[in-house]
Amino acid sequence: MRLDAIETVEIKQSIMGRILGFGTIKITGRGISDLVFKNIDNPLEVKKEIESVQT
Repeated sequence: MRLDAIETVEIKQSIMGRILGFGTIKITGRGISDLVFKNIDNPLEVKKEIESVQT
């Protein structure tokens, strides 16, 4: 997926995921199926990195 095609980056975490620092990242883009990455360490940091390279 091209960076300019990314529309949203969402994080989903369970309570245990928040405590232990892991979660799922869902990337939605224009004209492309969603990308879902499960059990990612530090999902908030990953989201911030994706959003920082978009701008």
